[in-house]
Amino acid sequence: MSMNKYWTILILLAFTAFTAIWYVSRPRFGYVNLKEVFENFTFTQKLRGDLKVVKAARMRQLDSLNFELNLVSKKLNSKYSNELAAYYQMKREEYIVKEEEVMSSNADLTQQYDDQIHAQLESYLSDFGKEKDYDFLFGTESIGTILYARDRFNATKEATKYINNRFTSTNK
Repeated sequence: MSMNKYWTILILLAFTAFTAIWYVSRPRFGYVNLKEVFENFTFTQKLRGDLKVVKAARMRQLDSLNFELNLVSKKLNSKYSNELAAYYQMKREEYIVKEEEVMSSNADLTQQYDDQIHAQLESYLSDFGKEKDYDFLFGTESIGTILYARDRFNATKEATKYINNRFTSTNK
């Protein structure tokens, strides 16, 4: 074999080895649409259902107070008395205080549930990245930091399936 062919083959082998090493060691990137994952997370749906039940119960309390307030108002319109007017004012203030309390409690509970969901998502997505051998897993939302990415890097569906399986398996 001539020396030129030897060097050509050696250079080709070195280039092939370098390309193979680079291909195997290159970082794996992916992104996840956080809004979509959040909305499709089984835990989100569970806590939203729980929140709906709590809000409905609180609204029934408000509706009861409102009904009572309307009855007193009708009595007051048909037959005015200072005593009834004072009672109506007391009930009206009670309703306003209760309404503010309900709105505040609902907002607090919503935030508490969202915090629980985000903490669980963060944990599961970290595990997902490790188990699926990602070097970088980015999160996007409607105004995210990734302005464009090819669909082949989209791991949203795979991540959603993973976190729902994890949630279901740990909450049996």
